[in-house]
Amino acid sequence: MVADDERPVFETRLHPASLAGSGIFAACVVGATALVVHRNPLTPTTILELWLAALVVIALSAAAPLARWRSSRFSVSPHRLMISSGGFRPHRTEIALARIAEVTVTPGLLGALLGYGTVRIVQTGEPAETFTRVAAPTALRDAILQYARGSRRRTS
Repeated sequence: MVADDERPVFETRLHPASLAGSGIFAACVVGATALVVHRNPLTPTTILELWLAALVVIALSAAAPLARWRSSRFSVSPHRLMISSGGFRPHRTEIALARIAEVTVTPGLLGALLGYGTVRIVQTGEPAETFTRVAAPTALRDAILQYARGSRRRTS
């Protein structure tokens, strides 16, 4: 059981825009398959095989990005930031809020419109870690900084 002071006070994940590349690829596969079917005299069996092959290619290419999106989480508790990232084998990182020296958010033009951005986290004495296409990046930064200040006061 999780103690009350370790329950997440804020959670977010990767934005669905992180799946945009897979969507574009799927549209290209569908378009190419449609062109082949439309422009060639093919038997119904061949047409069915082409569409099935296109579906398999789309499913295989989307599996890893979808797994990465579903398993990624950014959780802020009063004392730590917990980051789960990865795809089929998620990696979990915990950072004590008192060790966080800097958090910056870069939304970009499309990110500002759709609510995602790049979050850069610097720990004291460690290299920066960067996470792209994070949903609600400003709220994540604000939660980290709010609880990091309180965590530093308690440890001082």
